[in-house]
Amino acid sequence: MATTSDEVLSRGLVLTLAASCGITVSNLYFNQPLLTLIADDLHVSMRDVARVSMATQLGYASGLLLLGPLGDRLPRRKLILTLTAALVATLVAASAARTLTQLVLASGFGVIFVLTLYLFRIDEYGFAVIDFRLSDG
Repeated sequence: MATTSDEVLSRGLVLTLAASCGITVSNLYFNQPLLTLIADDLHVSMRDVARVSMATQLGYASGLLLLGPLGDRLPRRKLILTLTAALVATLVAASAARTLTQLVLASGFGVIFVLTLYLFRIDEYGFAVIDFRLSDG
């Protein structure tokens, strides 16, 4: 049984959400073509800098496993805002990283919060609905 909501997002907000989802997910892969530049900048080997890419993939899997189920237990609006703020904080930390260890940690923890976009529900008309309610049926 489909649930309905009285709250439908405006077209502009849906486009903003779509763009933010695309940018957020792209963070999983943006570092891969840049690994050579990152290695040169941080004065580390290619073998060592590959940890950044590995950390992003492991962090993403960890986020799906550990934080994904929270969408069914906690109020999604608050969870989405919290995860987005955490993602922004870790992206800022990654951009300010001066060592490989800092970059690996920021990248690994940052993508844990990428699952924010999985917490949105799409209604039968294709609109993202933020005011989630559990169905009785």
